[in-house]
Amino acid sequence: MDYTTQLPVETLCSIFAHAKRAMPAPGAQELVHFSEARYAYRVIALAWIPAVTHVCSRWRSVAVNDPSLWTDVPVVLGFEWLRTFVERSRMETITLDWKSLKHIEEGLLQHTLNRDWVMKEVLPRISGRTRNLIAIFDEHFTPRLSSCSWPMLEELSVVCHSSFEAANALLNQDIPCLRRLCWQCRSEDFPFDAPSLSSLTNLRLELPRGSYDTLMVPLIDLLSRITSLKHLQLYSVKRGFEAWGRQPGPCRTCLSPQRVQEIPSLKTLLLEATFREINHFITHIHPPAGVKLRLKENAYGRDGVSASSSMKTICHNLAAWYSASPDTTPFTTVELTNNSTMQLCVRLARCATYPTLLSQDAWDEHINGIHTDLEIECTVVGGLGLEMLVTILQVLGPQSVRALSLDVDHRLFRSIARCLSADVFHHVVALHFPQIDGVHCLETVSNNLFVPPGVTPFPSLRVISFPTANVRDALHWILNGAYEQSKDTLEEFLSRRRAADMSIRAVYLGLADEVRMIRQEGNPATTSCGQRSEDGWDAIRRAIDMLEAIPEVVFLSRGIDALYNEAAYNEVLQLERAVVKAT
Repeated sequence: MDYTTQLPVETLCSIFAHAKRAMPAPGAQELVHFSEARYAYRVIALAWIPAVTHVCSRWRSVAVNDPSLWTDVPVVLGFEWLRTFVERSRMETITLDWKSLKHIEEGLLQHTLNRDWVMKEVLPRISGRTRNLIAIFDEHFTPRLSSCSWPMLEELSVVCHSSFEAANALLNQDIPCLRRLCWQCRSEDFPFDAPSLSSLTNLRLELPRGSYDTLMVPLIDLLSRITSLKHLQLYSVKRGFEAWGRQPGPCRTCLSPQRVQEIPSLKTLLLEATFREINHFITHIHPPAGVKLRLKENAYGRDGVSASSSMKTICHNLAAWYSASPDTTPFTTVELTNNSTMQLCVRLARCATYPTLLSQDAWDEHINGIHTDLEIECTVVGGLGLEMLVTILQVLGPQSVRALSLDVDHRLFRSIARCLSADVFHHVVALHFPQIDGVHCLETVSNNLFVPPGVTPFPSLRVISFPTANVRDALHWILNGAYEQSKDTLEEFLSRRRAADMSIRAVYLGLADEVRMIRQEGNPATTSCGQRSEDGWDAIRRAIDMLEAIPEVVFLSRGIDALYNEAAYNEVLQLERAVVKAT
C-alpha cells in the first residue's frame, strides 16, 4: 500500500522541497568531468527532478503544479528544460544559473546554449521576475538591457570592458529590490548617484588603481545614503602596464576638516589595494569596532622596510577604530601563515578558537558570519614574515595574545625564529603548529639557537599542539632504534622548561588514529612509517610506548576539533582569557 496517498498536498510539497535542497541541480563547473559521458552527465544534471516527478502520477501532478520548486532555473540541461522551468515557475520570481553560461561560453562544456542567445531571446521575456543577473559588457556583445524592467532584481553583477554608457544606463534604471551589487569595470565612471543603490546591503566595487583618490567624495556620499549596508568590498586593481605609472589625483575629503563616514550597520569590510590606498580608505571610513575586516595588499615587489612602516601606520589607524568602542575586547588568538612564495597572512581573533582559513570565494559569495575578526594579507621579503607579525601585534595586541598558530614552511622558520623572544609573545600560553612541518619548528624553538643568551622563548607557554603530526615525524623527537635517533629532542626541551620553572602542561599530538592502527594490525599498510618487517614494527611500537610515556604527551585524533574538546587546553585558555578581560 502506498501510504503517501494519505499525505496532504502541503506535506508532499515540503518533502519535495527537502529533496531539492538535498540534491540541488549542479552547475557547469561540477559537470565538466562528466562532459564525455552522456548518461552520467544527464543523471547527475537532472539531480532532484526524477525523484519527485517520475514516481507516480500524483507526485508528478503535485510537483509540476508547485511553482516554488521550479524557481532555480538551470542552463546545463539545455533549452527545453530551461523553458520548462520558466513555464512551471509561473509568476514566481526566478534565479538563473548565469555562472554556468560563463563556463559554457569558455568551452568547458559543449552546449547548444550561449550567453548571447539567452540575453537576446530569453531575458527580455522574464526580466520582470528575475532575481539575479550577470551582465557582461565587452567588445563582442553589449546586451540591450535598458528596455527591460527589473522590479524583482535583487542581485546584479556587472563586468564592463567597454560600452560603459550602457552599463551605467542599466544601473540608473528603477531597480527597487536591488540588494547586492558587484561592479567590475576598467573605467572610473561609476554611477554613484544611481537611486537604486540606496537599497543595497552588499556592495563590491572594483575600480582601476588610483581611482578612489579622486572618487572618495562621491563614494562617501554613496555610503552615507546606504543605511542598511552590511557587507562592503573595495578593490583597487591594476589595469595593464600603464597603471603602474599612474599618479593619484587629489582627494578633496582629506582637506581640512577631514571627512569621515560612519557605517554603523556594517558587518564585514574587505579592502584589497596598495598599502597607501588601504590607509586612505580607513582614514575616511569608520565602521563599528566589531566589523569583520580583511585587508589585502596587492602591490607586489615592495621592500620590507617600507612595507613594515606602512603596516604600522595601518595598525595605528585600526587601533583608533577599536579604541572608539569601549566594549571592544582585545585580540587573544593569532594565526600566521607564511609560505615559500613569501605570501603572508595574519588572522587575529578575540576568541580562543584558531581562525578558520577562508578562501576568497568565502568573502565574495558565502558571507556567513564565521570570518575571523581581522585578517591581513601581503607579500613580504623572505625571512620578514614574523617581523611583520610582531609589527602588527605591537600595535594591536602588545600584551593580550594568548594563543599563537604558526603555519610556516620549516625552511623559512629558521630565518624568522630570531623574533620568537619578542615581548608580544611573552604571554602566549598555547602554541599551535597546524602542519607536519611543525616538528622541525619545535626543534628550532627547543634549541634556542636564534635567541639572545639566557632568554627563553614563550616564557608563559603551557600547551603545544600538533594536530596533523604523524608517527614517523614524531618519533624523530625521541631516542629510539626504529629511526636510529640518538637525540631526545622533546624530552630535553621539556626538561629545560621544568628546570626553568616554565613547565609545559601538555604536548598534543594528532597521532591517536594512526597509533591505534599500528597497535591493532600486525603489518599495517597505510601509515606514515612505510613497509617494515615484523621486527621493524615491534621497534616502532616500543618507540610509540616511549613517546606516550612522557608525562606531558597526549595523543589525540587528527585535526583541530579534538584539541578543542581537551579539558586541559580549555582550562588554560579560559583562565588566560579571564586575565586579559580583567586587565
